[in-house]
Amino acid sequence: FSDYETSIIPFEIPVFVNNYVNNRIAETAGLECDPDTNVYTNYTPDAEEPATIISVPSYHVVEKGDGTFDSVKVAGISSDLFQGNTEITGVILGHHITEIPDNAFAGCTNLRYVICPGVTKIGNNAFDGCVSLNTFTVSEEITSVGRDAFRGVPEIVAVAADATIAKNIAESGALKITLDMGVVPEEQLAGLSFHVDGQKDNHVEGEDVIYNIDTFELRGKDRTYPGLVLKSEAVNTVINGVNITNGTGISLNLTSENVTLNRVSVDTAGYAMLLSAPTTNVILGATNTLKSAGGNTVVSRSIALSGIPDNTVDKLIVDGKVLYCGTLTGE
Repeated sequence: FSDYETSIIPFEIPVFVNNYVNNRIAETAGLECDPDTNVYTNYTPDAEEPATIISVPSYHVVEKGDGTFDSVKVAGISSDLFQGNTEITGVILGHHITEIPDNAFAGCTNLRYVICPGVTKIGNNAFDGCVSLNTFTVSEEITSVGRDAFRGVPEIVAVAADATIAKNIAESGALKITLDMGVVPEEQLAGLSFHVDGQKDNHVEGEDVIYNIDTFELRGKDRTYPGLVLKSEAVNTVINGVNITNGTGISLNLTSENVTLNRVSVDTAGYAMLLSAPTTNVILGATNTLKSAGGNTVVSRSIALSGIPDNTVDKLIVDGKVLYCGTLTGE
């Protein structure tokens, strides 16, 4: 190798190394990072060709003014950073960004996906009005979810890490909500109250939209929920593996047109279930038991009973009276 003792040895950087570096420092033009906090605080899209895919890197390259550069770890993005941007269809956040703050993507009506591997917190109204967003998954790694975080989002699937997250997911305003309660700490299961609105107003500035909530599914994982109160105005309510004890008022207060009960039991001093739609289609899976110490267990207008189409015997066992002012059909 004597020919190269005083010169540069040419070599080609492997593709995987090049991609690794680019994925961590590639930055969409127009983003501005605060050098004191290492937080991106402003975004000015190109007037002629605004970016549709936004890349917020893990590291920000800083020119020091003397011909040298530093690479600093990106700490986050600021509230409202992309609010109202209707050009964005996708966002990639660096691994060190742990929070999607308040209103970060509110009103981004064409946003379809967000890749955010390091995020553990989602702020108030973070995705408010993101009506094109693909199914968004909230894993048990998420430690905080703000109010109305997903209003108008087509679908979210969440494994709630605690009771506060569970409540904010249930009341988030997404059009289809699947809420898994399997890892909520046992000591937080008593006294829960969820109110799933049938409609949600859009609070994004300049917008006047009402979202109709289609489906709320509560997956209780066959756990016991002392004093749980669920009020659902969604078109479809699905309750799966929920055991309610020590109820005092109305445990299941449902205005839904379609109600699915699968392995549900209620033991209350008040009403076990109130069905207020003109006709409620009640779909049963496995054995469900409703009991009221007060004697009046179910109050409704008209009820149409049916079973989930599978090979099991589906039952609704009522201990007490079923009061209805319309018709009761089905077997």
